[in-house]
Amino acid sequence: MQRFLTRSAASQQLRPFILRQQSWQSTVSAAVSSSQSAAPAASTPWSETTKTQLGLLREQPTNSFSAIVELKQRPYFVGIGDIIVTMRMNDLKLGDVIVFDRVREIGSKDYVLKGHPYVHPQFFSVKAVVIEHPVSAEVVRHHWKKRGHQPVHTNRNHHTSLRIAEISIKDLGSS
Repeated sequence: MQRFLTRSAASQQLRPFILRQQSWQSTVSAAVSSSQSAAPAASTPWSETTKTQLGLLREQPTNSFSAIVELKQRPYFVGIGDIIVTMRMNDLKLGDVIVFDRVREIGSKDYVLKGHPYVHPQFFSVKAVVIEHPVSAEVVRHHWKKRGHQPVHTNRNHHTSLRIAEISIKDLGSS
């Protein structure tokens, strides 16, 4: 179930539009189960309301888009140009591009598309670039024990910094 919030011209208040999309998961399973047919699987049918509301969201200025993305099971509220500092991701190198597929919410100040729990990846594109792998300052912990024994524990945390390069709404077109 997708949920839109749109502005009513008469009341200037936000009111929800609930868009029900139960068929996208069943379409995928039906395409997998019917392997005998030679015709390619049709694209997911979206309702006209969904296409209309995505068109309204796509008409907003692209620099005003924001999203709540999930990375390593933690939500981050981001906009274009924002930097995310997260736990170290060893498999990424500087300059690598990450495409987020777990987005809880995406929108602008006027319109918002909320997922339940995630927005379908066919609606949007959120990309980030790895800019650095910083190491935090050393944390020193002293343990005071009896008879003059004072062990010192140190720790450095490793992080990965990501810059949000793109947040865009895709055009569903006639499909």
